[in-house]
Amino acid sequence: MNAQPSPRSNVMPLEFAKPVYLSHSSSTLYEVCPHKYKQRYNERLESTVTGVSLGYGSAYDEATCAFIVAHALGHEGQLDPVAIFEEKFEEFAKANTVGYSTTFNSKEACVASGKVLVAKFIESWLDHGYTAALDPEGKPIVQRELRVKLAPNVFYTAIIDVLMMTRDCEMLLADIKTAAQASDGSFHLNAGQLTGQQLVVEAHRDALGIDGVEGLCFYQGLKKAIPKPAKGGKAGRGTGPVVLDPMICPPRTDAEVQAYVESRLWIAEDIRRGRFPKRPLDAYNTPCSELCDYRQRCIHDDSTGLRVRASRGKPAPSPSIDSSGPAPF
Repeated sequence: MNAQPSPRSNVMPLEFAKPVYLSHSSSTLYEVCPHKYKQRYNERLESTVTGVSLGYGSAYDEATCAFIVAHALGHEGQLDPVAIFEEKFEEFAKANTVGYSTTFNSKEACVASGKVLVAKFIESWLDHGYTAALDPEGKPIVQRELRVKLAPNVFYTAIIDVLMMTRDCEMLLADIKTAAQASDGSFHLNAGQLTGQQLVVEAHRDALGIDGVEGLCFYQGLKKAIPKPAKGGKAGRGTGPVVLDPMICPPRTDAEVQAYVESRLWIAEDIRRGRFPKRPLDAYNTPCSELCDYRQRCIHDDSTGLRVRASRGKPAPSPSIDSSGPAPF
């Protein structure tokens, strides 16, 4: 039977609609501004200038996760995570037109800060006695991409930075972050990113060889510039890069996870129905600021500074649906 659009809504029935692939970042972008989501994900438009924070964070992730894997396998003496940060940031700087910031106004400033931050992460990891959990094949569960099926043709993907074990053999789901300043003390308690990561981990726990997680946390590194020496040999102002103790909280309840799933399904339905309104919020702190890559296009129909991002393609969806809840994909 061929699906036909509804004569009233001109929308395909959801079970026949095109698959929707969501992540926490993409679905959150939709919540902030559906029109921005459309331009980034449907039209694949992106800025020709890449923010320095993206390169810094990516290089930090690669360096710290390489260390975590090596440490779990007993090979940490065979690599230099600090050098990995420098190498990865150099690759980023060569491949992109980088938009530097007031804090990090050069490649050299970024590399100097990142190398210190990576070294402090290693110190923190060892001081806490953490180690990465291993899956049934003996592979550290680090930078693991997992996907679940939320509903017919609705898929949710999350990348797990690390499932880590404490000295007391507690299993923690950790997201490694870099930020300019520490997050609010209660941020991790309801952060949707951690909820989504718990969702996919629980759906794949048999494959991961775990019973579940006993805590969620953000492992934050504050990306601060190296303080410049003051005159007269005195110490410079500022603390420089800092790695904070993980912010740990209990796992989300079933009700909290289900509420998150429901909110993602609402977003998926709106995307399928082509609902992409602009959302300026009519406030002095509107998201339609100079920080929005699509500001000129939305307001003045000017696409200067934008380019079409290459398509990476999408995997074919599985035809089977687990009606009892999110299913591994």
